[in-house]
Amino acid sequence: RGGRPVTGALLLTTSILLLPTILLDVGHPANLTMTAWFYISYLAVFATLGAYYYFMKGLETVSPTVSSIILPIEVIVAVALSVILFNDPFDLFSGTGALLIIAGVVLVSTAA
Repeated sequence: RGGRPVTGALLLTTSILLLPTILLDVGHPANLTMTAWFYISYLAVFATLGAYYYFMKGLETVSPTVSSIILPIEVIVAVALSVILFNDPFDLFSGTGALLIIAGVVLVSTAA
């Protein structure tokens, strides 16, 4: 239970410290559309905070070893959701990456 406040504090601190780097990247304050803010909010809430929350909840019932075997599947789920929800392209590189991740999970899980 002690890990949640620490993880939350790290996420908040990192977010605050990274905000000024936006100016270094674009040279001036970015003029973002509402669609861009929606994507940023989605990534912040669901893809980042949600992932950490459910990862910590999962560690209450699953061992860290099993979790580390299953964790790479998160990338495949994220890509699939981006294709379904946001019509992102799914090309040969994405498919090859997904197959390599699945192969790695299968290899590790059969060896364990």
